[in-house]
Amino acid sequence: RLFFPLILSATLLPISFNCCTEVSHHVPRRLLRKVLKFEIQKDDGVCNIPAVILHVKHKKLCVSSHNKTIKQWMKRNTIKNHGRNGNLHSGKKRNTKRKNQIVVKQ
Repeated sequence: RLFFPLILSATLLPISFNCCTEVSHHVPRRLLRKVLKFEIQKDDGVCNIPAVILHVKHKKLCVSSHNKTIKQWMKRNTIKNHGRNGNLHSGKKRNTKRKNQIVVKQ
């Protein structure tokens, strides 16, 4: 009797999770320059391996969270460049100095 309601609830409420099943242990530095956003996948919940998910344009790349380069990159980008919505600031740095700027004192 109890078995039937469990099957019915599983068919009515499908649950899908996006977990990394494999991770890369090497990441080119030029790829890190193109990352728009990153997420940390922990192995304590639904997903069974720790990983860092890098969002690059229309792709998600899974990288080992134990990689030294990734750890340093995440530390720099979390402190300096994290926006309010979790996205990294992308694009070139702006040149804030203007050439031939005239300052008038009064």
